[in-house]
Amino acid sequence: MANYTNFNLKNSLLALMATASVGGLTLGVAQQAQSAFSSNNHSEGVQTETTLVAAALTQLSATAKSGTPQSFTEQQWKNAKANVAITDVNNDTYTVQVEASGLVPNELYTVWWIKDQLIGKAMGPAGGVENNAFRADSEGNATITVQVPANNDYDMMGVAYHADDQTHGDKPGKIGETAFRHLMGKFVKPNN
Repeated sequence: MANYTNFNLKNSLLALMATASVGGLTLGVAQQAQSAFSSNNHSEGVQTETTLVAAALTQLSATAKSGTPQSFTEQQWKNAKANVAITDVNNDTYTVQVEASGLVPNELYTVWWIKDQLIGKAMGPAGGVENNAFRADSEGNATITVQVPANNDYDMMGVAYHADDQTHGDKPGKIGETAFRHLMGKFVKPNN
């Protein structure tokens, strides 16, 4: 009876996704790692492992520091925003999902990591050159998922709009002419 009760408790916990947002953290029950409920005794040959996972969340805000494309007023441009969350954490990498709205409909964007340095900033394509590009839908919404190194030292995340419909590889292009910074914010990390 104790094994049956424990099995039901495990299943109940797996069915629960408690989202208590405290200081930008969402706590949830995930079926991916070992926890106090794991044991060598398996009920009816079924092994269930659970763990309490903290998924960091952040938001990206619109910026007009690099100007706006000719067809936009600053007010229109600044209507864009994005929610950023970690959806999967492994030993060497973690997955970042960006859900944006208020983007230029049907247009090309890229997502970037930015790192403060002693002099200036370093930047690169989040997820690599092949994986950082995405296109907004006809409503100006988009979702992109990129995988980044777990031990990164990135400070900020940026989303660039490409007025020339070109990604330009490992650089966003000529800022303020062919590429425009549209969204900026803190780079989300599992331990934020």
